[in-house]
Amino acid sequence: MSLDQHKFKFTGKFSELIWLVLKNTIFTIFTLGLYIPYARTNMRKYIWKSTKLEGHPFVFYADPR
Repeated sequence: MSLDQHKFKFTGKFSELIWLVLKNTIFTIFTLGLYIPYARTNMRKYIWKSTKLEGHPFVFYADPR
């Protein structure tokens, strides 16, 4: 019995990640922490859309509430 090999690839850019972290931090500070669920959702969306399996990106369908 052979194991199938699946190819994962992360295509995210460091500059996009830094901008996202900076934006999430600023919004979280200005809203006194109320933005945290949206910040987490934005990070998950970025990670999922930047990760590919066999050339197909993942899609994150979620609501931050």
